Amino acid sequence: MNSQSVLLPIDIMLRKILRNGYLNARLLSPLISAPAWDLAKISTIQDPEEFNVYRSMLAHLLLKICLSEIDSPSTCCARLADLFGEAANFPDDLTKSQFFEFFKSLKPQMESF
Repeated sequence: MNSQSVLLPIDIMLRKILRNGYLNARLLSPLISAPAWDLAKISTIQDPEEFNVYRSMLAHLLLKICLSEIDSPSTCCARLADLFGEAANFPDDLTKSQFFEFFKSLKPQMESF
């Protein structure tokens, strides 16, 4: 951890630690972690086809953010609705299951990547 070089992302580092036998653990694969939503930015130089793929990637990022409890399911639903131009209001006590159902309802609009 005292390296002068660029450090690996935490999920890659944890995987290496586990594979090398420094720790024994059971874990979900892939690890449920995600960057903060504010770090995901849509580029202004993408062509429309790339935007559709990137929008789908952002939707899957919201899925990871919700599952890892970085943000509430209600917040994730609102961002997902905004991403796909859906008009919707979500209660504050929305569950992860309800978020997942909303996510699945938008799946036909998502491009493969």
